[in-house]
Amino acid sequence: MGVNPRPFPCLTVSTATYIRNGGVDVRVLDAFLENISFEAIVSEVKDYGPDVIAVPLSEVNRCVPVMTALSLIQRLKKSRVNSTIVSFGRQDTEFIRRHLRGDGCIDYHIAGDPEETMLDLMRTLAKNRQADPAGIGGLLYKNKEEVVFTGVRITDNIDRIGFPDWSLIGLSRYSIVPHRYKNTGPYPIFETRGCLWGKCIFCQDGNSNGEPFRTKSPGKIAEEIVYARERYACKEIQFLGQQFNTDKDWLLLLESEFKKNKINTRWSCLSRVDKVNPESLSVMKRLGCWNILFGIESTNESLLKSVNKGITGQQIRDAVFWCRNEGIEVTGSFMMGLPGEKPKDVYNSVSFACHAGIDYVQLFIAKWPNERSEFKNEGYLTESCDFSQYDFGGRVLVPLAYNDFRHLKRIQRSAYQRFYFHPRTILKHLGRIRSVNDFKRLCSGARVVLCLLGIKKAVCHRLYSPA
Repeated sequence: MGVNPRPFPCLTVSTATYIRNGGVDVRVLDAFLENISFEAIVSEVKDYGPDVIAVPLSEVNRCVPVMTALSLIQRLKKSRVNSTIVSFGRQDTEFIRRHLRGDGCIDYHIAGDPEETMLDLMRTLAKNRQADPAGIGGLLYKNKEEVVFTGVRITDNIDRIGFPDWSLIGLSRYSIVPHRYKNTGPYPIFETRGCLWGKCIFCQDGNSNGEPFRTKSPGKIAEEIVYARERYACKEIQFLGQQFNTDKDWLLLLESEFKKNKINTRWSCLSRVDKVNPESLSVMKRLGCWNILFGIESTNESLLKSVNKGITGQQIRDAVFWCRNEGIEVTGSFMMGLPGEKPKDVYNSVSFACHAGIDYVQLFIAKWPNERSEFKNEGYLTESCDFSQYDFGGRVLVPLAYNDFRHLKRIQRSAYQRFYFHPRTILKHLGRIRSVNDFKRLCSGARVVLCLLGIKKAVCHRLYSPA
């Protein structure tokens, strides 16, 4: 269950909603959802005739590789689309500088939170498309031969961004993997931005651009859940921020807001194993938390240090144990292809997951920028890779202990098989069937697992197709 076929484009819809509320006519096209070609996108753009095209270089889910987005931008320019092209997303500003100094087709890139900068830029371009927006913070662009950077712009109070309007794209059209929901119709909320750690070398979503960790206020979160319940009839919430706020005092304030607004909704979230404790988990369980996804990456501590994860094996064991005590299910997200990794490290992580009581496992193959010269003695970086696997964007490091990329993929499939076909895992999930919905969810999960093993591609295609 390590893929997410229809990831919510939360940052895109949030930005579109914000500038529309500022008086800009907006249309959102999710090419990933529509499964359309570059040619079809160009045709749609020409029919609509926008003054500005905004392209996310990477959403937080990182499902679409950056180079794919840049290739689309290049295709739009070559097609003589008379539109200003703006990119945004959690992308390293140095990467954008190099792109602009070369033959880059981006007119402007937004560094930091995109909503306010995008609206300011749109208003400036509406008056004069040739204007120099040097007074707008959060921009990277080329002025003649000079690359201008007005700094990273951060929205300190993310409460003021408001709620995304999913009617722009159709929330019900997004399907998600079964281990991320209990009820149909989950509603996504990005309750935090930034990361409390932000030092993992494989992650684009941390603090590489100086982005601080921020969280919505308990009152705003409660208000959005009420909004989602009334407008979208949602029965469940998915908190998608990289780090749910597990501070006990903040959680108690959230509990007060839940009681005030009569919120009794189940929800899941993401966290770090070093940011939870028995007290915070107890409050989260009372508030309706049923599942936490932890980015564990590996149970080998030397590998954790090599990617600067900042956690220990004991913290992993404690967090899983505490969650089990509270009756909160755990999704363990692991990475493969780490510098110094051996196949036995992957199998040891899966063995730990089985015996520690982890409920679901994700196994992502790590992908890296080309510039990772420190890996030269750890293996080799592939020239290209299959981006259809919904893994992270970039080249794959094939560690010395693997023969080639295919060997890495075989170990990934074998590890999935060891976990999901383990008697403990099977009996656990069979024992949780309490309703027809539970049975359907288990069947959907089984189809995803078979797809990951390369057995049921046709079934998975139907599962992933838009509603």
